[in-house]
Amino acid sequence: MPGIEEDRRRLSQLSYEAQMLQGQGENVQEQLNALAALVAQLQAAIESLKVLKERNGGADGFVPIGAGVLAPAKINNGAVLVEVGANVLIEKPCDEAINNLEARLKETLEAQEKMQQGALNLGRRLREIDLEAREIIGRMRAAPVEE
Repeated sequence: MPGIEEDRRRLSQLSYEAQMLQGQGENVQEQLNALAALVAQLQAAIESLKVLKERNGGADGFVPIGAGVLAPAKINNGAVLVEVGANVLIEKPCDEAINNLEARLKETLEAQEKMQQGALNLGRRLREIDLEAREIIGRMRAAPVEE
């Protein structure tokens, strides 16, 4: 049976680990929120492109120009500009843009699933720490007081 000093050291270690895991959990939650926002944006863009495609590329709409201001626009052909990284835009047909966005959506959903699994693992470890800490505290309370 461990001594009281060893129990105190272990409690301190568990407390430190729990604090670290809680910090990681907060970071994971922030990343999950960002991924959820990206999923919503990708889904909205895919749906918008599908509507544009159904209209054979001819549609009226609005283009955001910044600070909450939209300018009316007429889309004449079925091509759109797609960002491919580093603020580089490439003109692509709607079908190709939809495929590109669907691939990004799939990757994002997979990343989201991995992050959720990581969050579950963090929660599981925090529960294990809690149980062990409670056991140690119970043992310390039951131990005779040293003078």
